[in-house]
Amino acid sequence: KKTTLERILNDNKSPLIVNFAYYNCPKLCSLVLDGIKQGIIGLEKKYLKDLKVITISIDPKDTTELAKIYHQRYTGNLDNKINKKQWIFSTTNPTNIEKITSSLGYEYKRLDNGKDYSHPSAIFIVSPNGRISRYLYGIIYSPFNIKMSLIEAKKNKTITTLEKTLLYCYSYNPDENSFVINAIRLMRIA
Repeated sequence: KKTTLERILNDNKSPLIVNFAYYNCPKLCSLVLDGIKQGIIGLEKKYLKDLKVITISIDPKDTTELAKIYHQRYTGNLDNKINKKQWIFSTTNPTNIEKITSSLGYEYKRLDNGKDYSHPSAIFIVSPNGRISRYLYGIIYSPFNIKMSLIEAKKNKTITTLEKTLLYCYSYNPDENSFVINAIRLMRIA
């Protein structure tokens, strides 16, 4: 079904997870998608209710049929966690790929073999107002880091007292690619 990223952002009232892949990737893209799936599996139900994940192909040769195969592969046993409509696998044309990747600061290039790409392993947490609130790098995305990123992304929305406390006590450490406890703030609370 055709849609636009703008429509998805406008319809979405909660944070969005965005990642890039190409569906014939021999290894890395599957590892990133597995990492997202495992992170989703570990999330508490309240963070899953309005969650949307969008996987956008960086290869203009990828087809919607291939996107459907990937969609089934990664959402097939998530029925008890999320509705299959919450994770979108998309394809688009080269112009749109360039616009989307450059607006998110995602750099990639086609390799000399003409079929593979060199690209980073990262996911983007996008706030309900369409701003990038967090980049998570690597291939393992812990449920805690995803949860904290989602809470952080919806700061402008109503968050619970517990979520405010978590944001106060934990801060993102880019060297560890993880949220870590802020000992000084924790001592102040104690």
